[in-house]
Amino acid sequence: MSDPSAGSWIAELRPNAHMTPGTSSVVAVLPIALFGLLALIALVGLLRHWMAARRERRILAPGEALAAGAATIEGELELARGAEEAVRVEITQTDVAQKGGRWKETSRKTIAKPFYLRLSQGDRVRVEPPDRVLLIDDLDEGVQAAGRKRVRTAALVAGEKVRAHGKLVQAVDPEADGTYRAAASSWVLRPKGGNMLLSTKPLGHCSRVRAWRQGIAAIVMILLAAGFELGMLDYHRLRDGQVSEAEITALRVTQGKTKKGSTSITYTAALKVLPGNPGAGLSFEDDVDGTIYAKLSQGQRVPVRVTSTATPIASIGAHATLPLHWAAMLLVALLFSTTLYGIFGFGRTGWWDGTLDEN
Repeated sequence: MSDPSAGSWIAELRPNAHMTPGTSSVVAVLPIALFGLLALIALVGLLRHWMAARRERRILAPGEALAAGAATIEGELELARGAEEAVRVEITQTDVAQKGGRWKETSRKTIAKPFYLRLSQGDRVRVEPPDRVLLIDDLDEGVQAAGRKRVRTAALVAGEKVRAHGKLVQAVDPEADGTYRAAASSWVLRPKGGNMLLSTKPLGHCSRVRAWRQGIAAIVMILLAAGFELGMLDYHRLRDGQVSEAEITALRVTQGKTKKGSTSITYTAALKVLPGNPGAGLSFEDDVDGTIYAKLSQGQRVPVRVTSTATPIASIGAHATLPLHWAAMLLVALLFSTTLYGIFGFGRTGWWDGTLDEN
């Protein structure tokens, strides 16, 4: 048998357009390592957003006494005396395509005024939102304005069920005793750390959406890792196989045309594993590099790699190697998946998350 470790071209023998054994070993573990890492990051994100959703859903239970500090309350919205509105966000968009098909946000205005929430236990809590309050609500379809502009609006109206997160304090409420002149102290919800959340959707909505996206991303990464490993199954079988010896039974040169019309030449060696070796009697063919082909001859004995499976397969050369296209496929899949993960996993959950540009 030829010595595969000899410092000659025999030691470099492998199928055409295949990576070296060392590079193949690295590429073979990269799908598990890289996609596994991304899957782990996504699972951590899933857990983090799921726990955040649980915290956000913690609403003051019916009959539970109000207490100073951070709180989330839910109730029916009542306008303050003399007020015509509570909270409204107006988003002005411009038709940049000039045909009504592509709208770009050009300005955003928030109007926030004190209002009241009538809780299920009967308490009436005054809510004093800041100018930059975070409102989670559905937008209307938009009202055409002058020129190529339109305005989309989200507003809290009287009678609507609203969830509010902020900080409860005892403070002066102008309507606490039913009059303007004799203001009394009552419970007031004010911004917590300068921020307040108002939502007509179930609290935890954004965190649940983000958790769901992270979960989907984790599944996709796991499937990608499994897909690559399944595609490399023959390589793994050959790597776990044995070195054998085969005889070259035929050599063939085939000419063809590429898609661009240029001439392509394929050099093929037909081999048969010799008796007394693992996989004895197995016949197979492998394409080889032209330089290697010039050194081969019919009847020559060369090392091959044979699997230890019930239905063996073989490959020319003493070592298991991967085709070069696996490295390219892995790079494309990694770039594509990380880009999509960045957009999908960390993207907006609604218009309230950023600039509203629409097609």
